[in-house]
Amino acid sequence: MPPPRQPLPHHASFASTEAYISSLLAFTSSSALFQQLCGGVHILDFFARDGPHDVYHSLLPASWRDYFATVSIEDVLDLLLRTDVDVDVPSSPPPPPPPPADLVSYIRQIRRHCLDRTVRPPALPDDDGGGGGGGGIPRRVAVGMKPKKLHEVARFARYVDALAAEHAITHVVDLGAGQNYLGRVLACAPAARCVVAVEARAANIESARRMDGAAGVVMDGDGDGAGRRGRGRGRGRGRGCRLGVGASGRVRGVGGGPGRGLKEELEEKEKEEEQRPGGLNVDAPETDLPNGRTPLSTSDPPPPANDEEKDATATNRLHYIQHQIHNSDLSFLADIITAGPTVPQSSPSPPPLDLASSILPPPPAPPRLMVISLHACGNLLHHGLRTLTANHNVHVVALIGCCYNLLTERLGPPTYKHPSLASPSAPPQRPHPRLVRAQQAFDPHGFPLSRRLAAAAAGRFNITARMMAVQAPLNWTPLHCRAFFTRHFYRALLQRIFLDRGLVVAAAAAADGASAGVDEEGPVVVGSLRKACYASFGAYVRAALAKLGAGEGEGEGEGEGKREGKGEGRARRMQALASTLTDADLAAYEARYGARRRKELSVVWCLMAFSAGVVEAAIVVDRWLFLHEGKEGGAEGGGGGGGGGGGGGGEGEKGVVRDCWVDAVFDYGLSPRNLVVVGVKG
Repeated sequence: MPPPRQPLPHHASFASTEAYISSLLAFTSSSALFQQLCGGVHILDFFARDGPHDVYHSLLPASWRDYFATVSIEDVLDLLLRTDVDVDVPSSPPPPPPPPADLVSYIRQIRRHCLDRTVRPPALPDDDGGGGGGGGIPRRVAVGMKPKKLHEVARFARYVDALAAEHAITHVVDLGAGQNYLGRVLACAPAARCVVAVEARAANIESARRMDGAAGVVMDGDGDGAGRRGRGRGRGRGRGCRLGVGASGRVRGVGGGPGRGLKEELEEKEKEEEQRPGGLNVDAPETDLPNGRTPLSTSDPPPPANDEEKDATATNRLHYIQHQIHNSDLSFLADIITAGPTVPQSSPSPPPLDLASSILPPPPAPPRLMVISLHACGNLLHHGLRTLTANHNVHVVALIGCCYNLLTERLGPPTYKHPSLASPSAPPQRPHPRLVRAQQAFDPHGFPLSRRLAAAAAGRFNITARMMAVQAPLNWTPLHCRAFFTRHFYRALLQRIFLDRGLVVAAAAAADGASAGVDEEGPVVVGSLRKACYASFGAYVRAALAKLGAGEGEGEGEGEGKREGKGEGRARRMQALASTLTDADLAAYEARYGARRRKELSVVWCLMAFSAGVVEAAIVVDRWLFLHEGKEGGAEGGGGGGGGGGGGGGEGEKGVVRDCWVDAVFDYGLSPRNLVVVGVKG
């Protein structure tokens, strides 16, 4: 996989990558409007003030407000995202009037500083292959994948395989493997890579093993949980299984995962090897899958019917390790990396395939590792990048990030989705001790990674800005827009009710942005509600108050602003409000803050999401700069020793990175977090 012509997919108007980065940092640190739209505004503040001092009038110039009043929200989105402002903006003023010149200039600046998300040629194959697979993935291996996941796995597997072939990689290490859709494809032909899937959740590993059974990449025999339910059974005999040692030293079944009938066979084989401490888990659950997934059902692809359909060597190439990644130390991989595949010592019947051709030779010493991750959340991608400079045996990294809101902050105390949590100017708030402790921490693993962004004023984006950076406004449909504009309007209006009824106070504006209302127990977090609760404002308010009145809501999906305990005092106040708030009161609020204010909120949300594309660009550029600084010399290792499989650690070596680039690998319309950061060791 040759690197692209330019290491960053920046706008063609920049003569060089350095010119783009300099302009990006200058814009993000000097544009007051950009800084307000990316972190200075929170949706809960929108109705906290009325008149000329409300958020809308305080934020946007009068010429912008006059223009937005004459066009629909769909026209606003078209102007921000699709209209060629250098060609299509009329110079004469037919109704509606043309957008103001400073608005057009701002749109140009945002677009110039966003990264290009177009997949470079030669394009990877389409993902609508026959048999229900994608990009050549057999249907049996594509089990459990939805169209988006199928597209991502097919594209990224080919990208990883090409890089691994070019750099003679012996092991591919997938950090945060989840249910191992990507690793399963890489372990099977034609890629046939030795894959180490590292995952923190045991339930995900067990689910992955069941899917291995359905795909025919586990050993035959009684199999795992899926096999016990009549799925994943083959006609051949056992073919051997690799055993991996996790960070705790406990032996874990690797490959298909042992089942009841397989335990004794494995124990016999293990007697011929050096004994390791621990025991095998043979009680894998059959139906409890994470994230609300359902177990394999009759609608899933059937297991392979014969040995010709199996990839008989995949068992020896696929390894699972349960481990929580906290830094760049890969020493927990030592036993997997230094040992070759296990060759079965005996078999009750002749194997259906040529055994000599189905067993990979031991990897050469020292091994050459490639660290990958498909949509690594938060700091996990940072840990993955640091493995290149902190571990001698890691020769390539290729990582795709997501969930920028989960990043920690390196330069100072964490900023919150509700900025008033970080402000001492709000007397009613009493921060939880956990938050007080967090405010004293400067996380060395957090954002920004690079020295250049750390030294620049552009190196700080609070959690609101990073939350907006995961939006994908180009993929918004009219139906989706109506749905989330309605959700935001209802939540902001409910906050105004809380303010008027004295349940929250409007904290003074903090230095880090506008501040949301809090009560004596902190921000009021509603969290998610059923879709039916958004049928009307009245239905939403009743559902939200019922949830808060039951002591729920706190700690649900609101980033660092959540509280650990349940506030009994708040629950009683919410119950009292629910008993006194009438339907007429709710109708009056909705009429008072009706169509005009609702549209204003939607306009600001569109501007925030549009502008946050530059925040994502800055985060990706920071990751590339970290590798580039390793290319020039002196990149930080940031994460501890790498004995055994890691092969060293500490500070990065001078000139350790030979090449680095950022590439788009997915179609933005299917998967907007489509930028992979690649680093190659010299």
